[in-house]
Amino acid sequence: MNNQELDDLLAKLHKEIEGIQSVDEKGQDLLRDLSSDIRELLAVCRGD
Repeated sequence: MNNQELDDLLAKLHKEIEGIQSVDEKGQDLLRDLSSDIRELLAVCRGD
């Protein structure tokens, strides 16, 4: 998998996570952390 493919998949995953409606506070925290991790990976892939 090249960087562009990884970037595309991470962006798609990030969009999906942003749309999830969690049922409890712990779920919201986990999704927030995961979303943050994905943003960091996207920045690395894009050379930001």
